[in-house]
Amino acid sequence: MIGLALCFFLIVGFILLSSGKSASQESLLSISEITEQDHLKGSKEAAVSIIEYSDLQCPACAYYSGFSKQLEKDFGDSVVFVYRHFPLITIHLNSISAAMSAEAAGKQGKFWEMHDLLFASQQSWSKSDKVEPIFEGYALEIGLDINKYRDDVKSVEVASKIQGDMLKGNLAGVKATPTFMINGKKITNPKNYEAFKALISQEVSR
Repeated sequence: MIGLALCFFLIVGFILLSSGKSASQESLLSISEITEQDHLKGSKEAAVSIIEYSDLQCPACAYYSGFSKQLEKDFGDSVVFVYRHFPLITIHLNSISAAMSAEAAGKQGKFWEMHDLLFASQQSWSKSDKVEPIFEGYALEIGLDINKYRDDVKSVEVASKIQGDMLKGNLAGVKATPTFMINGKKITNPKNYEAFKALISQEVSR
């Protein structure tokens, strides 16, 4: 608990220090660059990049979470999907712990497995005041080395990764989740998958 709390305050302090900054169009393009630290589905060389800033405790994010899998099926190598953390820590008290859990799973190559499980079971843990044992159960369920997971989930490296995602979102003007950027431009969230698909189809055809 002490380690998680420390990470929490590190992240909050980082965001507070960076608040008030805004990004120019040039820096927005820089923010939209895909790096080795990003979690992605698809090739970085794809014609269309979709960056999502998301909160694992956010119900709307859970609704959109399945879109990436369907986009893979419909567009193949034409699209790359990138997930970045933007936990709304003032209203979703377990969101930071969930982000840490996903990142710890990512250290063992299973970020997306934990991402999917956290969204699928969101209603089971979102209001819990003791999420760490729940998340450890998920770690075991997806086959993680539990001792390594316990070390990673409270590590500075995991906290720094979440900090970095949040800073990029802050600079990009992200105010709510999910926020999507397509080829570096923020969009109004489509109401359903078909509307999202139509929007991507337009980008692919350009």
